[in-house]
Amino acid sequence: MALFPFLFPHGHGAYDDKTHFNEYFKYRMSALFSPFTLYKPYLLYMYALPQSLQLIKETSQTCLDKDIKKSKTQNSKMSEEDILKQIVKYNLLANILGTPRSHIIQLQDLPYVVKHFGMPHFF
Repeated sequence: MALFPFLFPHGHGAYDDKTHFNEYFKYRMSALFSPFTLYKPYLLYMYALPQSLQLIKETSQTCLDKDIKKSKTQNSKMSEEDILKQIVKYNLLANILGTPRSHIIQLQDLPYVVKHFGMPHFF
């Protein structure tokens, strides 16, 4: 809806999780000359959205399985719940500022930043 505000001028009517995506898409495409069928970028977006979501889901699951397997070989005594907590804490949240993993990455980058910009000064 945020991508196509002129198609949803009153702020409602966008896809929600209450209906199946295919049903929503059929409903939007049922009118022959509606703005939804005439605006080509919306059609391309609606076509690519389910494929993108499926790809992200499969990739995320594969990466999570790989991380779980790696953690199990390194820490065979840890329970599955502890392994999942560790993966969420250190692997999944690396791109969100303020998490432990992002802090570790910033500390690792600090020598290069100092080398590039010099030591910080306040005067």
